[in-house]
Amino acid sequence: MNDIKNNKFFRHTLLTLLTLCVISLNGCGLGYTAHDIYPEQYQTVAVPIFENRTFWNSSRYTGLEADLAEALAKEVESRTPYKVASPATADTIIQGTITGFEQRVITRKREGNVPEQMEIIMTVNFEWKDQRTSQTIVDRKGYQAIGRYTPTRPVNELLSIGQHQAISRMANQIVNTMRTNW
Repeated sequence: MNDIKNNKFFRHTLLTLLTLCVISLNGCGLGYTAHDIYPEQYQTVAVPIFENRTFWNSSRYTGLEADLAEALAKEVESRTPYKVASPATADTIIQGTITGFEQRVITRKREGNVPEQMEIIMTVNFEWKDQRTSQTIVDRKGYQAIGRYTPTRPVNELLSIGQHQAISRMANQIVNTMRTNW
């Protein structure tokens, strides 16, 4: 008799746990989706090219600001419910300035003092603004992203890898700031 009661108790407990798991996976059954974490009153975002106030602007590594705008537009399109539009027609706009872009040695080899690990640190100031009301939605100053690499190939190629990594991380982090605070 105890085996039957224990078996019913076990099945009831298991069924309850499974139900709770399904409910939690469905956002408590209220229909929440990944898109619900972004403000719903906006449909479009303009992503103009950021201003570049670094020495990299005048060096042979130009295009930093255009690469960031392209990466940011791709992140917005792929991770948010918003569409990228022109500044003249968009509900909102993300604009900013690249204020820092520096390359640093993290570690050096003992033999020859040759760089073993390098990093690129990108710093930006940006603002996400509602163009209809001129209200600032998000404003960040001194926002940083880091790209790391190991110098094993020609310097120009490696710098490009570190630059790409820093730009991708920056675009990802900016899109993360677009989420609503629960």
